[in-house]
Amino acid sequence: ASYFNTTVPPQMAVIGELGLGGELRQVGHLDKRLMEAAKLGFTQVIVPQPAPGPATEALKKVATRMKKTNLIVCRTVDDALKAAFGMKAQKGKKKSALPRDNEDLSDE
Repeated sequence: ASYFNTTVPPQMAVIGELGLGGELRQVGHLDKRLMEAAKLGFTQVIVPQPAPGPATEALKKVATRMKKTNLIVCRTVDDALKAAFGMKAQKGKKKSALPRDNEDLSDE
């Protein structure tokens, strides 16, 4: 969110792990996590794309029980960022935490 100089919508939750290659990975007990997110009032939840098989079927079953929660399935971090911020996301100017060679660090 700080990269885009905005905030994540307050009604949105994100569940999953981030891989080094930018992929979103499944986490254990996704069904329980989703039900808890719904209980807490989240109306949008970004989840990783499940592998074909039992995980896909389990996600479909949970999705049908969650009438007021929109599940947004994403494969990559880029997909998740687009889903979270949509077209309003714009790159913000971030100040580097480290000084550049030509910056003066003195408090004058």
